[in-house]
Amino acid sequence: MIVAFSGCATLSKNECLEANWFEIGRRDGTMGKPRALFQQHRDACLKHSVNPNRDAYYEGRDEGLKFYCTEDNGFKQGRLGRKY
Repeated sequence: MIVAFSGCATLSKNECLEANWFEIGRRDGTMGKPRALFQQHRDACLKHSVNPNRDAYYEGRDEGLKFYCTEDNGFKQGRLGRKY
């Protein structure tokens, strides 16, 4: 099951319980989100006594970065005026 999250950092208890941390990491990596974003996810889930799977998240993020960290995407992000 893939759980989609909006741009907000706070996750509901249900989202934390059902989360596929590899997929969340992959999605964040594909969007070039910083590794530190996991801490925000973790803080939100710990409020619900849910401890996210850090290793799965980082593994997924590394996979996602393969799609983000490309020459074409670097040019695209630059043309859009975004940090890369």
